[in-house]
Amino acid sequence: MKIKFKKKRLLKRRGISILCVLSICLFAVACQKGEETEKPSRNQYKRIEKAADTDYPLLSFNEMANSSDLVVAADFIGFTKPFKVSPYGGGDIAVYKDAVFKVKKVYKGEVKEGKTVTVRIPGGEVVDDERQTIYAEPTEADWMYNDENEKVLFLARPRADRYKTREDYYIFVTGPNGMYDLRDNTLFGLFHEDVTFDAKALDSIDPTVDPAAEEKSEMDERLQEKSMTQEEYDAYFESLEQYGTKEP
Repeated sequence: MKIKFKKKRLLKRRGISILCVLSICLFAVACQKGEETEKPSRNQYKRIEKAADTDYPLLSFNEMANSSDLVVAADFIGFTKPFKVSPYGGGDIAVYKDAVFKVKKVYKGEVKEGKTVTVRIPGGEVVDDERQTIYAEPTEADWMYNDENEKVLFLARPRADRYKTREDYYIFVTGPNGMYDLRDNTLFGLFHEDVTFDAKALDSIDPTVDPAAEEKSEMDERLQEKSMTQEEYDAYFESLEQYGTKEP
C-alpha cells in the first residue's frame, strides 16, 4: 500500500521515495565492513551510474526554508576524501564525499558563526575489496563549489534513508538546488542558473518551523484519517533509527 501525503510536502522535498520508506522496514541488519587494499591499476573500474536520485524538485523560497533544519551563508573550504557507505539491511554500496563549509551568517538552525558544517553529497572514486576502483556519478559538479563567491545553503538532517550514517552532517534540501551563490544582494541558483531570489528574503525566514515536527504532525493526521495503517506508521518512524555504515 502506498502512503500518499495529503500535501505531498515532506517526502517530495527531501527526495524520499514512499516505497523505499516502507521497504526499509522489511530488512534485517546486515551491514558489513570492508577495508581498502593497495591502489589498483587505473583500468580496473566498476561504475555506479547513479548513486542517488538526481530528479530533485524545484521549490519556492519558503518551501526550501521551511524544509530546512539549517540555512546559512558560508564559504566553501574543501572536500573530504570519498568513502563508501554500506546501507542498512545490506545491498549495493554507495560512494559519497563530504563538503565542508565555514559559516558566516545563520538564518535558521543551531550553529555558531565561524564554525564549520559538513554537507554529504554523492559521487567520488574509491577502491573496493576486489581492488577495483568504484566510481559513482555525482549529482553536483565540482565547479559549483570551486569559486570565491559566498554560498547560501539550505540544509536538512537526513531522515529515512538506508544510506545515512551516524556522523554529524547535513544534506542539501532537494539536492543541488539547495545551494546558491550570493552576490549583488541576489541568490543565484547553481544547478538551475535561471533561478534567482532576492537576498532580502533570507531575513524573512521563520526559524521556528521544524521540518521533523511538521512531518510528525502530517503522519499523525494520515493515521487518524486511516489513509495509512498503524503498522505503516510505526515502521516509518522505526526506519528513522536505522543507519548504514561508513567504511574507511
